[in-house]
Amino acid sequence: MKKFFVNLCLVALLAICGSALAGIDDFENTGPNFTYVNSRVNDGVTVTISNASGLPYLSVTYFDEGSHCFLGADDVVNAPVDPLRVSGDIFISTADNINTDMPIVFEFSTPLGSFGLTTLDVLEDVQTSADAEVRLQGFNGDTLVAEHVISGVQGGSGIDLDWEITSQAGITRAVLLRTAGTISAGYGIDDLVLVTMPVSDENSTLSGIKALYR
Repeated sequence: MKKFFVNLCLVALLAICGSALAGIDDFENTGPNFTYVNSRVNDGVTVTISNASGLPYLSVTYFDEGSHCFLGADDVVNAPVDPLRVSGDIFISTADNINTDMPIVFEFSTPLGSFGLTTLDVLEDVQTSADAEVRLQGFNGDTLVAEHVISGVQGGSGIDLDWEITSQAGITRAVLLRTAGTISAGYGIDDLVLVTMPVSDENSTLSGIKALYR
């Protein structure tokens, strides 16, 4: 059933984006807990993932007390608010502090028309200030070409947020960073969405695409 929905999503993306290639990386094939995940290959696109702290990203499991990355819904370890809004059992994290990990950088081997990801426990209602601001920025070389900004407390512990940026100029690098206020330390990343060039002016949102995938 899951394979069917993956294929359905890719068909929808191809219809939306013309000749663009599309892929969703749900991290389910990363291996056992604590496998290093510093790069991924999806439909021929290599994504290199790094952060300011220099710590490696690890594959970890939702609801697993042995791989504590964030304290989520109902104070349960690695618990998303709505498990149906994240795919599978695996996400990635450094199991450290997102404030020291930021900026988190995603570099692409070929320019993308669109890029998205899901964060867990970012901008939750614990230790997050009212003026908190986080941005996903897309660059072509050193030029800022796209930006998605989310501000303020977004929900309870374990909140999942879908981030998306799109640019006709092509995105060679994406950066997730805090630009104001304070946010809580624990976090996770899931569901990378990659669409290569070109992207139609009438493309759907990546959140909608991700909904098809689920």
